[in-house]
Amino acid sequence: ISLYVRRGFHKICIAKVESDQFVRYSANIGELCILHGGASGTLLMAGMTKKELDAYEKEIGFSKLTENTITDRITLDKAIKKAKNDGYCASFKERRNNTAGIGVPIFDYNNRVVACLNITLPAERYNPGIIPSWVEILKKAGVEISKKNGYPT
Repeated sequence: ISLYVRRGFHKICIAKVESDQFVRYSANIGELCILHGGASGTLLMAGMTKKELDAYEKEIGFSKLTENTITDRITLDKAIKKAKNDGYCASFKERRNNTAGIGVPIFDYNNRVVACLNITLPAERYNPGIIPSWVEILKKAGVEISKKNGYPT
């Protein structure tokens, strides 16, 4: 489980708890990654204004990281809208061919997305049927963290 924040057009992992599974994904604390591609990046982009998204598209673009990476603005806008409506985002092989992720937003006192709590796992262990139970756990934790930020619930 990793906690990401946005720094400009990048995400950065600021905390993590490692799985005890022998094969696991491990985020690197402090590593900057571009935002597009993956659940955590989509959620952090959900906290950006249209002007910021336009600038991201112009300056960074949507390079193809895998066969499943979102590479155009229309699809990204749909993914952001879905994440906002659902209150979570799931991805499968969007950033790397061997990972999947499920994340929830963390809000501040102004109801702005300021971080993302994300589970990343090897793609072989990804099962869409487990998403609802993980989302429930993540949302509960996300709300608790958001409350500590002054988020009005």
